[in-house]
Parts: sequence; structure tokens; C-alpha cells
Amino acid sequence: MTTNIELAERPRCVLALRPAPTEVGVARRVLRAALREREQPHLADDACLIAGELVTNAVEHAGRIALVAHRTSKHRLTLEVWDDNPVPPAFEEASPDSLGGRGLLIVGTLASAWGWRPAYGGKVVWAAL
Repeated sequence: MTTNIELAERPRCVLALRPAPTEVGVARRVLRAALREREQPHLADDACLIAGELVTNAVEHAGRIALVAHRTSKHRLTLEVWDDNPVPPAFEEASPDSLGGRGLLIVGTLASAWGWRPAYGGKVVWAAL
């Protein structure tokens, strides 16, 4: 008897990050290189911007952080930022003069879908593109 089972691809990029602002640039560089290596450079600009926003939020609010990028097809990617802070992400009101507060708005604009879920005493914020 033969069974057809669709197996999910393994994550293409898994990166543990420190809670330091410099890690945002590290995450972007590693993700861009991984996408180039996996023949998905067309996703790099949006993916790196989304990852940068999600990692920035985690750096500001958490102690342990990981970025996971799953290739779901040649043209699709899901990014996940895992952190140890269980507080859900929240939109902030940003005035025109504010330097921050627009990260989730950027994520929502660039991603085809995004959300969050509780995980291991913290949360995962994800975005699909």
C-alpha cells in the first residue's frame, strides 16, 4: 500500500539572536544570504524589512530571540520570530514626528498575512510573503 504524504520542508534559516540592537542587522544579512542561496532573492527586500521590524520588536521586549524562515514554495516564504516574552504584539499610535511605532503597520502592508501565537512561555510573531 502506498500513501502520499506531503512533508513540510525543513526551515531554511534558523538564527538565535541576542537582545541587542546590532542583531537586527545580523538577522537581515543572514536572511538575505539564505534567500540568495535558496534561489529566492526576489523575496529578500520585503523579507528583510519584515524580519528587521519583527526582530526589532523582540530586541526591545524580550531576552531570548530566534528567527526562523520557512520556504513554503519557490515564491513563498514564512518568517517567524520566536521570543520569551508572552505579551502579544500591539499596534502603537505613531505621530508624524515619531521615530518608531510603525513596525507592525509595515509588516501588515508587506506580508500577505501575519499573526502571532503563544509558544513555550513566550510567543511567535509570523509573517507570510
